[in-house]
Amino acid sequence: MNGPRDFDRRTALKFLAGGIALPLAGCGKPAEEIVPYVDMPEGLLPGEPMKFATTLALGGYGRGALVSTIDGRPIKVEGNPRHPASLGATDVFAEADILSLYDPDRSQAPRHRDDVATWDAFALALRGEMQRATARQGAGLALLTERVTSPTLRRQIGDLLKQYPQARWYVHEPVSDDFAVRGSTMAFGRPLSALPRIADAALIVAIDADFLGAGPRQIADARAFAQRRQRAVAPFLRLYAVEPDWSLTGANADHRLALHPGLLRNLALAIAAHLQGESPPDLPEGAAQLAKAAAADLEANHGRAIVMVGERQPPELHALAHW
Repeated sequence: MNGPRDFDRRTALKFLAGGIALPLAGCGKPAEEIVPYVDMPEGLLPGEPMKFATTLALGGYGRGALVSTIDGRPIKVEGNPRHPASLGATDVFAEADILSLYDPDRSQAPRHRDDVATWDAFALALRGEMQRATARQGAGLALLTERVTSPTLRRQIGDLLKQYPQARWYVHEPVSDDFAVRGSTMAFGRPLSALPRIADAALIVAIDADFLGAGPRQIADARAFAQRRQRAVAPFLRLYAVEPDWSLTGANADHRLALHPGLLRNLALAIAAHLQGESPPDLPEGAAQLAKAAAADLEANHGRAIVMVGERQPPELHALAHW
């Protein structure tokens, strides 16, 4: 065997090639059977991609998408240029939705505590629970879902609640606009969702509102903001951002103020007080100056200004923003 000094580049490459070839030699065709279609779906060509228009839900709102599939398996998500919420683009959530359509690592069987169970065992256990719920007219039965946008699923849940009138249906989203909806109810007497026309605005005042950040309207709002900034239309779109932490909206703001969360309410009240010609509440000097300047800009751009409040702010603040 040669010594370390004789271990030249050619010898190293020889060993490298041998190391690569060894595992490849053990590779063969996978142990699976490929079965042809009995009835070929119309328009399907094996191995050729097909696109389907669909809707992907985020936070209870649908965004149009085009999903490419090969032999029935989704492989790529793109935005639908004809849908107002996507406009042909996607975000990280839309791209990741491919895993909700097909994920080889998804659990293949139900589990009971720490053990792998069978679907028959699950059906047997569920049947017993439903029989007991029937005797109580559903009392003690709770259904927990995210926001449901599917008409079919909503109809099925409605049928279930008719069968079990004492059951309860709970809806939860990790990040929701419940406060915003309650704020619109306070302001207008009915639940509404704001659709800001950013492309037509001359001024935006964002109070803990990251409208350029992640959310159901991120694609549409970010595109409208970019197009409005690029258009040579006077006046220039001015953006005020007041926030307790960094955000994409704050990074793009003309005037950004970092403010303690407990003072956001006072800042909104100060802007309203200036608009009413009243004395504003106490604020730190920088916040007081920004509130005065923002109120003056709102007056100067009446009808072309937007006031936004973040989803985590209380309903009263959303109602004030609508005012």
